[in-house]
Amino acid sequence: GMTSAEIRSKFDEIVAFSEIEKFLDTPVKRYSSGMYVRLAFAVAAHLEPEILVVDEVLAVGDTIFQKKCIDKMMEGSSQGRTVLFVSHNFSAVKSFCSRAVLLEEGKLIFTGAVQEAIDAYLQEFQPSGKEVDLHSLKRRQGQSNELIFEKIKFLDYPLFFGKPIRFSLKLKTTGNKRNFASLELGLAIRDKNNVYMIHCSNRFIDKSFEHTSDRSEYIFEIANNLKPGAYSLTLFLRCEEVIQDWLVNAVKFDIEDGNPYNFADTKQIQGLILPEFNIEQVKDNSDGK
Repeated sequence: GMTSAEIRSKFDEIVAFSEIEKFLDTPVKRYSSGMYVRLAFAVAAHLEPEILVVDEVLAVGDTIFQKKCIDKMMEGSSQGRTVLFVSHNFSAVKSFCSRAVLLEEGKLIFTGAVQEAIDAYLQEFQPSGKEVDLHSLKRRQGQSNELIFEKIKFLDYPLFFGKPIRFSLKLKTTGNKRNFASLELGLAIRDKNNVYMIHCSNRFIDKSFEHTSDRSEYIFEIANNLKPGAYSLTLFLRCEEVIQDWLVNAVKFDIEDGNPYNFADTKQIQGLILPEFNIEQVKDNSDGK
């Protein structure tokens, strides 16, 4: 979309932004997906278009590059250009966008304020409750799905601040194979802005499982220091290095109000965590007063 003169004038700036200078002589077909997206965004951002469409560019790259992308988009927006930003990174959407649109399979579900769109997404696409059927949820392509998550049941419900998060998982075989070795059960808990708060796996604590019967249950117990609020649960299942099932933000749950200080209004307390702390006054009585 650029003239030869524009390319020459912006070439160094594009290369510097994408940070791929040492790979300039490498054919693009040999670039990793991250390098490709870096280069593509750098070119698009320097086109100075009236409308810039950015689809999940923040899914790759490190934090510094992601911030550069946001800053570049905000620069274009401040100059009167329209930016259509497609992302599941809620914190980035909230910080950058003035309005939001929620789509499902190409159909408009909601349009309006950003926080209202995020709330609508969480309400619409994330089941909740003491017991949730996972068998009927949509699966990603590219997974084996010979063994899948069937059901999750919270053993203590509702969930309260400071009380452990306890739940059981049941798995279901979908084909003729009945024995699955080297089972890896992983989970991630994200807050309402899609920020990772907790990441657990039996691999981290050196526990190995073999799934031989769908009657088996897998019990999780997680120490809970999460602030009161809404959270989502991502579940990951791998056997013998093959990804079997992966449910992203599959289940919504709430941590009920509370804090370790016996303070009346938890909503006044900012920050991501509620650490125990103490404050003391040390008086100086040297002058006798």
